[in-house]
Amino acid sequence: VETEAKATDELLELPKQRKKLNLFEVCSYLPEYGVGSKVYRGNWIKNGYAPEDHHFELTHVKIWRKEDLVRGTAWGVRTWKGERMGKVERLTSTLKKEWSRIVEPASVVAKRSRERKKALHKAHTPKDKSGQAAGSAPQPAAGTGPQSEAASQASQ
Repeated sequence: VETEAKATDELLELPKQRKKLNLFEVCSYLPEYGVGSKVYRGNWIKNGYAPEDHHFELTHVKIWRKEDLVRGTAWGVRTWKGERMGKVERLTSTLKKEWSRIVEPASVVAKRSRERKKALHKAHTPKDKSGQAAGSAPQPAAGTGPQSEAASQASQ
């Protein structure tokens, strides 16, 4: 059991590389292409912005390869000056070779990813006209059904 706890709290490390990477090269090493990870541009550090307060949390990543190049599109929620903006936006300057990620325990990233999947599942569950999830049994209205009939007969 202890080995499982250690495995889930291990830090996900990228391979040691001397060359700088674009966002999609960074994401290609991560589970689910980095969805749930926090990424930042190296240029932001040079300008005095701390990664903990200035980053994107990735919500959706599409990657494709063309010859030896890694390309794609990515969306995420921006955190700027420690304030989470809350709106999902498409990331820009993704092909610049200056992207890094904030290293977090694998369990934290996995939990964030599970929460995101739950939210997406709830949002995409079809609903019928009454507002209930399709396929669920309709709830009887108050004052109807077998229990309320028995209660009304007992009171008479």
